Amino acid sequence: MESAVYPSNLHMRTFSLCLLALFVPSFAGTLADARAAVEAAGLHAIDINKDGYPEIRSLQRIEEKGKYPYESPANGPKGTILVLVESRLLTPLRGARSLERSIQGFVRDLSGDGYNAMALSIQLEEGTRRRQGGRTLLAVRHFLQSVFNRVPDLKGAILIGRFPNAFIVRQHFWERDDDTEIAGKKISGRHWVVSYPEPVATSADIVLADMDGKWDSVYQEESKPLPYFRAAFPAFDTAVATKDYETGTKAYSDFFFVQDGGFRAETADDGMRFIRTGPLDSECSNEDKKLPNPMCRAEIAVSRIDASLVAFRPDPSLVDGKGRPKAVNFASGKVPNANKRWTSDPSLERELLYEFFTRDHAYRNKGVPDGWAPANYSTEWDSSVPALKQSVKPWNDLDTKGLDVVGSHANLNDWVAWMKRPAFLRAIKAHTSPWGSEYGRPKDDKALLDLTGPAWGWQVKGDTLELADFEAGFGEYQLYRTLYENKVLPPTPNLFMHTGCDSITPPYFDRYPFGDDRYGRYQGAEALLMFCNGLVLLGRGKVFNDEPANWEKLLAEGKTWGEVWQRYFDADGNDARENKDNGIGIRRKKAYFWSLIGDWTLTIYPPGR
Repeated sequence: MESAVYPSNLHMRTFSLCLLALFVPSFAGTLADARAAVEAAGLHAIDINKDGYPEIRSLQRIEEKGKYPYESPANGPKGTILVLVESRLLTPLRGARSLERSIQGFVRDLSGDGYNAMALSIQLEEGTRRRQGGRTLLAVRHFLQSVFNRVPDLKGAILIGRFPNAFIVRQHFWERDDDTEIAGKKISGRHWVVSYPEPVATSADIVLADMDGKWDSVYQEESKPLPYFRAAFPAFDTAVATKDYETGTKAYSDFFFVQDGGFRAETADDGMRFIRTGPLDSECSNEDKKLPNPMCRAEIAVSRIDASLVAFRPDPSLVDGKGRPKAVNFASGKVPNANKRWTSDPSLERELLYEFFTRDHAYRNKGVPDGWAPANYSTEWDSSVPALKQSVKPWNDLDTKGLDVVGSHANLNDWVAWMKRPAFLRAIKAHTSPWGSEYGRPKDDKALLDLTGPAWGWQVKGDTLELADFEAGFGEYQLYRTLYENKVLPPTPNLFMHTGCDSITPPYFDRYPFGDDRYGRYQGAEALLMFCNGLVLLGRGKVFNDEPANWEKLLAEGKTWGEVWQRYFDADGNDARENKDNGIGIRRKKAYFWSLIGDWTLTIYPPGR
């Protein structure tokens, strides 16, 4: 990552280190209050574990010629929003677009919506030396907590640039009755239990948004082997001994450990007993432990606007004189991996961010001239369009033909055609990985090429890198980049509800530190957001089958996407059914799996609607 170097006309006001939470009255509401809270809580540098490697190198108000153009008072009573901008993006880059005015305009738009808005410059540790992203996020959280303690009307934060993601491992105690295999033996018709430490949230901004939880105490930086077992029992009594079991350990590092499945193994004459033990919900505050279904809740909303995971330029040897991909022949057995022939492009990163803020501004101030309508693409699941039409009165009798694609027959041709029809609120329900979604194999390659234009990507055919034909039906980086470069999509901005598994998971989150060029590379949801006119995307960072409770109705009521996300934690926390059998339900903390990218402050009601 580049270090920050500021020009002479851009000065940064540093703050003294102060993390002491003070007693504050139950009200606040002016930009002066927010400034005072930020200055009192301001971090110039912080090293949580005092190892000489600061998690935050600087956090500063942004001053230009004695003024603070990145701060704007509220035109309403909605509270305070902090915009944390990676300092690298405020550094002039030769030949690249400046983002200063875009971010200033974004701050003014937030204040026009009723928020006290402040953008701050933040420089994190470089994120290449070792994997400690969770600790770095805790440093950011300490700052947000300190501001929240002083200004309780802090509504949320928006992170612009490259930040680490929180990685949650949860150990559950899960009782089941289906067929399985234990220690090489097939088990059928018996009750069995697994207690296993599983990655359940690979991008979990609940850690930043929960202002009173105990996330510091459950963070683990160094690799730690966690014990597990699987055992089948003769009846439903899981406390009796059994000879059908297997045990082992699974190691993780740089993670937050949610221990809901602790156990003690005891040797018995007739096998092994596995006794459930240990406290539940150690990450929760005392108040959250009192909920019918104890879990952490989000006191503030958080989202990220980051183009660094998808801003790449192809190797010059693979493009023609106009910079477009071309087919290239190689010696036998020497065909390279095309995915490794793209390099990071900081100029494209800034261009994508500039375009994001431009359409965000247009949405807030000009509305949606064409396509104020709901749409749904589902390969195996039902549609969200009926609920959206029922919830939003102007949509009750709206003709959504062509906008509601449902069924196993759906294929990539249908998805591209669907995206080319103007519609701003899009639900996507498809099998997904960190790299993209399965939209269905195309049934007509020529028709698909007519829809997309020439591919921006390659595939191996013999000794040739040919232009990709997307025959796998997978919506991923190369496809989204193709739609972007060929300008085939309508200008209508898109707000995405993406229920695909792992849709927001950064690839290789568990291998590399967040500043490594391989971390999060070609992330599917980020590519969809940046290359397909996206403004916000609510997605899941785990393999699961849920979606946020009542999201259609909440959006119809005019709630922001951040509020929809926050309400999911409230809904789950107050649902005693999710806490059956004293907290062993695998679903009981499923809201942890979800986070937002893009602008969480938006609603589905732009001007004129």
